[in-house]
Amino acid sequence: MPTLLDQAIEELKALPPETQDAIAADVLDMIRSERKWEELFADPRSDALFDKMAAKVRADIASGSVFDFDPVTLSANLKTDR
Repeated sequence: MPTLLDQAIEELKALPPETQDAIAADVLDMIRSERKWEELFADPRSDALFDKMAAKVRADIASGSVFDFDPVTLSANLKTDR
């Protein structure tokens, strides 16, 4: 049974060459991006940065400077603020 990747490649082969190249370029960009993120998260310095960011978020929440981004409640809040 072919894998999903095998199926995608077979479908890709049926497309015009310029479309194949465009899709291949996008896939390669995604792979490179994923590798870069993996490297960044694996860097031991990331933990300190994440801890600092989390502390900032907690402080913002505690100070009340953060509000709900739920579209339903956000829309309701905007209407009542007018």
